[in-house]
Amino acid sequence: MHDDYQWPVSEIPLWDTRFLKEELQRDMPPLPEEQVVDRSSDLKIHDRFISNVLRPSIFPMIPENPLPLGILIIPGGGYERVVIDKEGFEIGAWLNSHRISAFILKYRLPCERYEQPHVVPFLDAHRAMLLLRKHAKAWGNLTTIGIMGFSAGAHIAAELCTHWDTPMPSEQRDSIDIPNIRPDVGILIYPVISMKIEITHPGSRRRLLGPNPSPALVDQHSIELQIRENMPPLFVVHALDDKAVPVTNSLLLCEACSKKGVALEAHIFPEGGHGFGLRTKHGPISAWPHLLLRWLNIE
Repeated sequence: MHDDYQWPVSEIPLWDTRFLKEELQRDMPPLPEEQVVDRSSDLKIHDRFISNVLRPSIFPMIPENPLPLGILIIPGGGYERVVIDKEGFEIGAWLNSHRISAFILKYRLPCERYEQPHVVPFLDAHRAMLLLRKHAKAWGNLTTIGIMGFSAGAHIAAELCTHWDTPMPSEQRDSIDIPNIRPDVGILIYPVISMKIEITHPGSRRRLLGPNPSPALVDQHSIELQIRENMPPLFVVHALDDKAVPVTNSLLLCEACSKKGVALEAHIFPEGGHGFGLRTKHGPISAWPHLLLRWLNIE
């Protein structure tokens, strides 16, 4: 475990402390302190995750001479942690190398301390997109703002692609007034899509919805049942041998989008497992970053 947890870029809070306190249930023990753990055995490469997130934020990564394209990146972690290096900063640095601005989201995780735990991660993603729209000119002259998620982070990203216009408390508590925060594109990498017990990632479902969610709550958070015609075009990557999040998640998404006429490009690779990020340099799965750039018309 490394002892240096300096982040590579500045951190911008999503909320003021008043709102964060109002979200917590009273008469319950306080949340544990935010923790950062580095799983890497290589001192040259970080593999940090954050748990017990108390202060949700975004990390802007804006390159020199940026294109007018920005991507909000939502790392995965099974709704238990935020995998901030492999599915956050590393992705942002790669996007920067292609002159794309990146904004890494550190989001709160569902727990019983919140009145509606299943809403909390989405609330932070919604707020982050609101801030990107508000500061689009200052943060790289952005004319196109997309969203990119990994694993459980892709579930959050997909929810924003389907429910971007959900009325949120944030719009009632401050002066930010953005009429439309719909992402322009959605990028989902080995995504958790369904909350159906026979399809989903069990840990993500349990942490987001609790041990015995109602059928209505399961359906509400099953993306394949929430697809709508006016959602943004999607780019999807998954591996057939993913043992953590079955590829059925992406296949159901493809089928649902096809029925609604939603533009989607999906790449299903024979091998790759789960959680590869940018670190797999060989085999067909290593082609996904190039395929994404081509889809974005950036090569």
